[in-house]
Amino acid sequence: MKNKHSLKTVAPATLRELPEATPIAKPRIDWLSWLYSFILIVLFSVQYNFVFDSKVSAVGDNADYYILAKSLADNHGYRTMNEIGTPLHNHFPPGYPFFLSIIMRFFTTEYVHLVAINGVFLFVALGIGLKLFYDATQNKHISLVVAILCLFNYHLLTYSTNLLSEIPFLFTSMAAIWVFIRLDSTKNSFKNPYSYLFLGLIVSSFYIRSAGIALVASFAITLISKKNWKMALFTIIGFIMLVLPWQIRSAAIGGDSYFNQLVHKDGNVSLPVLSISDFTLRFWSNILRYITREIPSLLFPWTEKPNFIGISWQEFIWTIPLVLVIGFGLFRLKQHRTLFASLTACTFFIVLLWPEIWFGIRFILPLAPLLLLFLVNGIYELGQWLFSKLQWQANFINTVAWGFIPLLILPKLYYFEHITVGDEQKRLLVALSVSAAHIIAEDKDLNIVHSYYEVAKWCKTNLPKDALVLCRKPSLFYLFAEKHTVPLASFTFTDKEMKTLSDTVRANRYIAFLKEKKVDYVLIDLLSYPETQKFFYPVMRIFPRKFPIVYQSAYPISYLVKFEP
Repeated sequence: MKNKHSLKTVAPATLRELPEATPIAKPRIDWLSWLYSFILIVLFSVQYNFVFDSKVSAVGDNADYYILAKSLADNHGYRTMNEIGTPLHNHFPPGYPFFLSIIMRFFTTEYVHLVAINGVFLFVALGIGLKLFYDATQNKHISLVVAILCLFNYHLLTYSTNLLSEIPFLFTSMAAIWVFIRLDSTKNSFKNPYSYLFLGLIVSSFYIRSAGIALVASFAITLISKKNWKMALFTIIGFIMLVLPWQIRSAAIGGDSYFNQLVHKDGNVSLPVLSISDFTLRFWSNILRYITREIPSLLFPWTEKPNFIGISWQEFIWTIPLVLVIGFGLFRLKQHRTLFASLTACTFFIVLLWPEIWFGIRFILPLAPLLLLFLVNGIYELGQWLFSKLQWQANFINTVAWGFIPLLILPKLYYFEHITVGDEQKRLLVALSVSAAHIIAEDKDLNIVHSYYEVAKWCKTNLPKDALVLCRKPSLFYLFAEKHTVPLASFTFTDKEMKTLSDTVRANRYIAFLKEKKVDYVLIDLLSYPETQKFFYPVMRIFPRKFPIVYQSAYPISYLVKFEP
């Protein structure tokens, strides 16, 4: 008797009729992305080594960052070590000095090594950018073109070879954007680890540069526009909680210095607070300057003009179309228009409120990759619109080759040339280019700056340890001299006082200031700042015996004089 639970034998024919297993497809290798990444790596290696400058720049802020970082690394706190009494510092945000202090504490204090880290920040930022540019345009050719233009940009390259916060800020900004667009809006913000990474990056951006508030505002605007209320609240509340300690500290020692400068004329806290009409005039003046000078110079460095040359109507002929093409390129992005538009708008809203004397591309440098993206995309999309109107069939020329058209400006970005600027007051200057950056980097004895450093180094070994020196660029002087300083710009006269007070009266007031500060020596340099010639030279002319020369550098001459009351 058969067991009813016995297994049935399957006939061979039945086995043959079973469907065959579908082979698992191998992931397709994106050779183009790998090729473009390789091009980026090789080009960065060549360009960065070509322009790397091992000298200490005379910018001054670089020395501040180094001194603040060293103060933290040596457990002195966040203090201005070059001033008498080493007061608590309240001007530069602590993010970048804190990062440098970690490197100093555990690895190296060598200035040149710390500068090289900024090169790493630039490389990673552009690596992230390569992906972001593709996400925004869905065009790998455009993303490569934008990355190449960034690597030929004089400003991005030179700032990456200096101990300044712009490039670290660019890195954290790009990283924050990259994480943000990959956040899963369906997940609970508090349970998503990427939410905390995103929050950490935007807080880090703010602690590196106060302008990071524009980054926070742009993310909040984007989240609110998508009605992602939970993530918007998580971002805003989390940001406020994490930056509140710094704001409380700042308020306790005199308030935020940037805000104090913002609301006063020419950023001088000794001048009156601006009215609404003053802010309106400042805003309009800055708009004109950014359209005609800062934006063109940022994207095309060889067009930069000195600030002493007034804006002419001819400049609007090409700068207004440039801005329109940038706007068109932003509008025609395939993705993330709201995010990029709000980030650009918030950044410009902030810088347009700043004092007019804060001119130059520095404040919008982190926007350079995005503005180049908008410009390249605008040129590409204008071409596509024209081709469609002409009813040209899609082919390699108008779909691929056209995207590389912006690279035609590479020779201007690279080659060295002299330019003549000015009408009545003509000056021969060097156009800003990759080759110009290389020549500056190779000049180990950069004349005027070298003479300043020479005097500072002499002071380190020949002046008393407690000597107090009045000078320009006090933090830069302290970096080489290790002597306490008083900023030469800390005592000035208003335009009204320059007109109404006699030279003798002003000179006596200056002498009183030197006595009050207990100044021992004064460094007279040729760093092209007006305070020395305008305010201090008349004092020496009236009281020459009070300022005997102690040391002078080789040509071009910088002097160290002793103050003998």
